[in-house]
Parts: sequence; structure tokens; C-alpha cells
Amino acid sequence: MAAGLAVVVGLAATVSVTACLVPGPHGAARAQPLYWLSMLPLVWWANGLVRFEPRAVRCWRAALSLACLGAGAGLAAALWRAEDWTLPALGCAVTLASACASLAVHRDSLVAREGPAR
Repeated sequence: MAAGLAVVVGLAATVSVTACLVPGPHGAARAQPLYWLSMLPLVWWANGLVRFEPRAVRCWRAALSLACLGAGAGLAAALWRAEDWTLPALGCAVTLASACASLAVHRDSLVAREGPAR
């Protein structure tokens, strides 16, 4: 459950950051190579996390912190550009709430007690 919430955090933050980097509606943005390049770190980390690989589990807190910063930066960029900030605000809220829930669930999980798979 904690890993699933962490993947939600990463996805919400990545979409927020990508919305700032790639202009236009979501359908048009998906045609840009930068959109797909920005998704690669999330896919790499999430793939390792759901398999509980040591590297992905060790950087769990750092990745969640970076995701929260990215979602906040996406919201700040939308406010600075005077764009519609409702979607970035929603993405930031989902990121922060999911990060808190992921850390709370992770604290009581088997992975926190025994460590990642070897």
C-alpha cells in the first residue's frame, strides 16, 4: 500500500512538472519528446519500488521530498505565469496528501521493519 501511494505521489508530481515544461493541452503535450523524457525517472523508480529493490527503497523519502518540491514548483510556476492554477493546486494537494499517507503506512510496514529485498 505504501509503495502504491508513493507511485501516486510520483505520478502527480511528474504531471505537475510536465505541465510547466510542456505547454498546451494534455493531448498535444503527449506528442512532445520532453513529456516522455520527464516520465522516465518516475517509471524507473516506480518499477524498482514495486519490486522493493534496495536502491528504490533506500531513496523512498528523498524521492517523496523531491516530488513534493516538484509539485510545489509546478504550482508556483502556474501562479507566476497567471495561468489557471486549479489543476496544479490539485496536483500539489494530491502529492502532499499521498506523500504523508505513504510515509505513515510505510512506518508500520514489513519493508520498514526488515528492509528491502536482497
